[in-house]
Amino acid sequence: MGCLARFTFSIEEEIDLFKKAQKFSPEIDLDPNTEEVDRHPEEVAKKFATNKPQ
Repeated sequence: MGCLARFTFSIEEEIDLFKKAQKFSPEIDLDPNTEEVDRHPEEVAKKFATNKPQ
């Protein structure tokens, strides 16, 4: 996520950002830290939400 990692977004905002990224680059891997290619904005946003530091 680069510089976006500094900001806190709601799950809905993260999903919206992922969907916008997919419009710009349809083959984008939304979570490049995993072996499989993640292309489901809702699943990735929920995964990131559960792993956010407090």
